[in-house]
Amino acid sequence: LPAQANLLTKKKLADCRHRRTHGQQQTTRGTNQKKKMAVCEAYGYKVDRLLGRGAFGSVCRATKDNKTVAIKHIAKRFRSWTECLQQREISSLKKCQDRGGHANLIRVMEVIHAKADGSVFIVMEYVDGGNLYDAMKKGDYFSREKAASVARDVLRGLSHMHRRGF
Repeated sequence: LPAQANLLTKKKLADCRHRRTHGQQQTTRGTNQKKKMAVCEAYGYKVDRLLGRGAFGSVCRATKDNKTVAIKHIAKRFRSWTECLQQREISSLKKCQDRGGHANLIRVMEVIHAKADGSVFIVMEYVDGGNLYDAMKKGDYFSREKAASVARDVLRGLSHMHRRGF
């Protein structure tokens, strides 16, 4: 019994250490995110919350002149503005918006390149409601009509991209 009690105590201590360390990582990550987004605030954007994080960066919601936008921070660093514009995502978005863009594609308002550290921020229109993947993961199912409508909108946007060479 004492050996089992000792094992339980060690496990509880390890759990506490993990929680404490994990909490510090979360705080550090949040602080780093705020530092990164300070660049956007210098351009007049007030960042109010993190929307998501992925392998290539993070997305925050922000406002400027009473207009809500989404700002994507790209994790990769760029040495110059030219290198930044040649980045596939930015050049693709720019190409798709030539001659007015398309109703089924997110519009880019601005691209910010922070010369100090090479960070890039893509300021885009904000669309409330999350993404299709998250809705499906939660188990939100669409009626046939809604599914057909979503598929039609996706295909229209994709068709626009194909006409632009993608």
